[in-house]
Amino acid sequence: MVTVKTVADVTSINGVKTFVYGASGAGKTYAIGGLASPIILSTEDGLLSLAAEYPHLHCVGIATYTEMVDALKWATGSAEASKYSHVVLDSFSDLAEIILADQKTKTKDGRMAYGETNETVLKICRMIRQLPRDVYMTAKEGQIVDADGVSKFGPLFPGKQLAMQVPYFFDEVFQLVVQTDTSTNERTRWFRTSGDAQYVAKDRSGALDLWEPADLDAIYTKIRGGK
Repeated sequence: MVTVKTVADVTSINGVKTFVYGASGAGKTYAIGGLASPIILSTEDGLLSLAAEYPHLHCVGIATYTEMVDALKWATGSAEASKYSHVVLDSFSDLAEIILADQKTKTKDGRMAYGETNETVLKICRMIRQLPRDVYMTAKEGQIVDADGVSKFGPLFPGKQLAMQVPYFFDEVFQLVVQTDTSTNERTRWFRTSGDAQYVAKDRSGALDLWEPADLDAIYTKIRGGK
């Protein structure tokens, strides 16, 4: 049986998958506080920035690949998980390092360890695409080399391939940038939503400006046309 749906229906069911990278201390984790009711899958001890202002947020500690898979399965089909508006993974860079470390215990062949890590991380990306809700992922920032040999800033992953492959799985890829007003010393955070020769970024929705305030609730509202 064939079921015909509108594009808007599919987006509503599957959610918007957002991937944000930025320098250490830029506020990738802090931005989670702007979401209504996220469940945070945390691979690092980096939630201190949320503890004071958002102590009510819920999280699940992730220390292994198996725990990550179990958490994603829970987020996909559990009635308990359905009460959360967003699934957050903080951070994907650290999860990839956990997977690589595990692979290195299984083989002395470094190339094989990196190859298996690539396949495992991409498998997680496919699972994330199937989650029936919005997703927010974070990663560290690093310099990567694209297929044309051009060096640019993008998400940091072990090896050379993942930094270019992972963003394809996401609807929105942003760089988080902190700007400081030299006259007032006030710091503001912005998402770069469109890429160029120096930065990896994209906005599949077409609804965002090049620079958007780092307010995730406002971002999702804008993507959905203000609804």
